[in-house]
Amino acid sequence: MPIVDRRTDIVDRVAANLHIDSLDVWVGSAVDAAIEYTLIKTELAELADTELNVNGLVGFSTRLYMDSFSPTGANVAVGDPNFEPIFSPEKLDKHWREYFLNSKILWGVA
Repeated sequence: MPIVDRRTDIVDRVAANLHIDSLDVWVGSAVDAAIEYTLIKTELAELADTELNVNGLVGFSTRLYMDSFSPTGANVAVGDPNFEPIFSPEKLDKHWREYFLNSKILWGVA
């Protein structure tokens, strides 16, 4: 069964982790983005429905949802009196990519 069949479960778990309504369009968008990004990075047509992949998508989707900007749209403190520093990792899938390494197609000579 492909992972997209578990999308509703993943959305519900992400919403529960964030203590928000699972009908929030941004939660579904974060899950869809996490699935698409992971498929691109692993070079697969679909991800398998494994607990490792599901848990990785829950965490990665939560990180994508929480990847916020400052109130005025500026990402630096200059000229923004409301700026609260948030230090997101430079690599979008930092740490979470480890969940999907077992799914990545590896090429080599045997």
